[in-house]
Amino acid sequence: ATPHKDQQQSVILPNQDKINLQANQGSQPMDVNPSNSNKDPSIITIEKALQTYNIQYNKQLHVTPLGKQGAKVSFLDKEKFDQFIKMEIVIQEQKEGDSGEVFNVKLQPIPLKPEKVITHDKNSDMAQNYNSRTIQVIDIPAFRQVREIQESFKDLGEIEKIYTRGAGLYQVTFITYKDANSINYFNEQWSYHINKDIVRVLPLLLSKEECEKRKQFSLRLSGLHYQTSGYNLKEVMTQCKGKTCFIPAVMI
Repeated sequence: ATPHKDQQQSVILPNQDKINLQANQGSQPMDVNPSNSNKDPSIITIEKALQTYNIQYNKQLHVTPLGKQGAKVSFLDKEKFDQFIKMEIVIQEQKEGDSGEVFNVKLQPIPLKPEKVITHDKNSDMAQNYNSRTIQVIDIPAFRQVREIQESFKDLGEIEKIYTRGAGLYQVTFITYKDANSINYFNEQWSYHINKDIVRVLPLLLSKEECEKRKQFSLRLSGLHYQTSGYNLKEVMTQCKGKTCFIPAVMI
C-alpha cells in the first residue's frame, strides 16, 4: 500500500453528520445537476452548493454517500480543493411540510487525513521491495492455526507480516520477511513443511514461466493409507528427486 496523495476534507452541516470530501486531480470540469430527487438529502445539499458557487469538480467519480448523512466528492485538482476549503458556503434549504419556511445551511470544510490505497504498480520501489520479501504458501489444511504456520516459517528469518485467507478445505498464506534473503531458499525448493504437512511455496516475484514449470511433470500415487502425511512421503520424494507433493485434505 502507498499513501494516497490527494487532499481530503470534511464539511459539517448544522445538526447533521459530517460530509467527507475527497480531492483528486486530472479530469475535465463538468456541470452539476442536483435535480435527482432519489438522492440522499446530504448529496443534494453538496451538489447545490457546488452549483451555486460555481465550483468545478470531477463528476466522473460522482458524489457518493458516506455514512448516514455524508457524501464524498472528488475535485479536479489541488488548487480548486484549496480554494473550496477557504470558502464560506451558505445555501438555503426549505423545511419539510407546508410552512415553506427557508433556512440557511452553512458548509464548513475541514481537512481529513489522507487515505491509503493499494497500488498494483510493480515498477514502484515500494511494491518491488515488498514483493521481493514475500512468499505465497498454498495447500495448507484449513485446521492449521496461524501460530503453527508462523512457527514453521520463522526458522528462515524474521517475519514482518503474515496474512491468511480460507480457500475451502485449505488456506492460502502470504508471508513477508524483513530480509529478502530469507526467501532465497525457495528459488530452488518448491515446498516446505508445517508440522507433518508438506505445503507448496511460490515467491511472489516468481516469473510466469517458472510458475508454469512447477505445474508440469506430475504423477499420481494411489493406495496410500488414510492420514498419510507429506512427512511420511519425504523419503520417497528424496529417492525420486521429487520437488513437492500434494495430499488431498480428505486423506489427512
